[in-house]
Amino acid sequence: MSRDWKKWRKWFGLSVAVVAGCGVFFIPWSLRDPVRVELPFLNGVWVDAFNQGIFRTEEIDQLVQDIDSAGINAVFLQVRRRGDLLFDSDNEPRMNPPDQTGGFDPVNELQQRLNEVKGDVQLHGWVVCGPVWNRKSIDRLPEGHVLRSHPEWRMVRDDGETWDGGEYYLDLGLPQVQKHLQKICAELAASGRVDGIHLDYIRYPGRNWGYHPEVIREFQTLYGTSGKPAPDDSRWMAFRRDKISDLVASIYCRIKSIDPTLILSAATITFAPGPDKASDWFYTSAYAYLFQDWKSWLDRGILDWAIPMCYFNETRHADNYRKWVDFLSQWESSSRVAIGQALYLNSFEDNFRQFEYSLTHDAILGRFLGVVGYSYANPVASSTAGQQSPVMENNGNQPDQFRDIYPTRMASSESGESSLMLLSRRPDPPVISHDSLSLKTGHLAFDIDAPPESLYGKTAGISIYRDSELIRTTAINAAGFGCALDIPYGACEAALLYKAPASEPREVSRQAVVVQPGKVTYLHFSLQETASLPESPQ
Repeated sequence: MSRDWKKWRKWFGLSVAVVAGCGVFFIPWSLRDPVRVELPFLNGVWVDAFNQGIFRTEEIDQLVQDIDSAGINAVFLQVRRRGDLLFDSDNEPRMNPPDQTGGFDPVNELQQRLNEVKGDVQLHGWVVCGPVWNRKSIDRLPEGHVLRSHPEWRMVRDDGETWDGGEYYLDLGLPQVQKHLQKICAELAASGRVDGIHLDYIRYPGRNWGYHPEVIREFQTLYGTSGKPAPDDSRWMAFRRDKISDLVASIYCRIKSIDPTLILSAATITFAPGPDKASDWFYTSAYAYLFQDWKSWLDRGILDWAIPMCYFNETRHADNYRKWVDFLSQWESSSRVAIGQALYLNSFEDNFRQFEYSLTHDAILGRFLGVVGYSYANPVASSTAGQQSPVMENNGNQPDQFRDIYPTRMASSESGESSLMLLSRRPDPPVISHDSLSLKTGHLAFDIDAPPESLYGKTAGISIYRDSELIRTTAINAAGFGCALDIPYGACEAALLYKAPASEPREVSRQAVVVQPGKVTYLHFSLQETASLPESPQ
């Protein structure tokens, strides 16, 4: 085991140490004075389902021990991998990793064990949305896999290809796919076993993707065009961007209607180059190429936390890491941003440098939500002379790497200067409590039962009235979903309007509803009979 590995495992949970009751974080090694940041503070770790560490009782025991000694207060556990789940479900098959004991439930086991740990430790269900199969042949798909029952849901490239060289993706723009992912997230939320849902790969693979014939047909109906849109067509890019944002909004409303204190977070993209100024957001890969407008998700309030994956090797790309941290610190929503660090890309020293920068940057003291490390399976890299990139130790396949990863103290730096810090308790994780929910507004969400093609072109919408006065309108997408956030609480009426071909919009249904403070209230409408509705006079 390398010296880097030994040093790193003595750091991650203690790069920040907390003196109980003082609200002070101490940064060891290079800083002599304590740095004060506001508590609570997210000190999280991603735990993947591709490696050992969660599939046997003894592995869960070790994981909990490591979390406890590290002061970790949030575990992002991968519960959906590639169209398979870590829990029993009618929606997708159960993961079948090697050597798993029959009937063993890792989610339930970990949740119960975390409840025994002194102090609050959150469990977030990490859901991979887009990629669903990482072999080119689909002949060996497990029974119940989504591609076995719906191979037509695969995302399509502009040349007609569905295989991207390493994965098949579900087309997140398809109404049927959006409803499928809503079901999975709602099922997990309703289980009562997680504190939040964590979305990953909730984006397109690139500009050339998203060319499913049904999605193109919806776009053509909306804009009255024909033919296949170009990858850089501004309307086509905005259309796909809106598709992803609609999916996030629908998942947000769905889980909040189950429990408003559940946290919706997402692992978000921060590719190079790092942005320099505010307007650069619209040229980032996330916004312009992958159609993941996660800044607007925070601004609109349909995402509670963003965990941008600032995955940069410190030796070669330190400037990109710092540019992203500087950029994010200027956002009004920075207090809901936790920096995701690529532990696997860097040595102990370099991981520490990045963490130190994110925490002590002049503009952001006390502003960021915290940090989340990727990953428990590969928490450090070692560089060998002459190599251009780090090599992950153990490659996530040897169980001994999980032993003693996060001890409770760091005795000294290499220079011999003492920096002994004892973690007397873990920091409190940020939460959404019932007390913190709005007492003045609530949210309305709408499910419309209708064939997707009948909703193409924004033909349906909702008008919300209070005392006969129109207070809000919202569109219904092809998945039959719409939402109206932050409506003042109290009694309202919601009217469903539908625009049949060659006709004016007209009201087809109306329901009374009471907007409840801090909660999402769902209304269900049906448009199954719209084909037989008479058209309005011309």
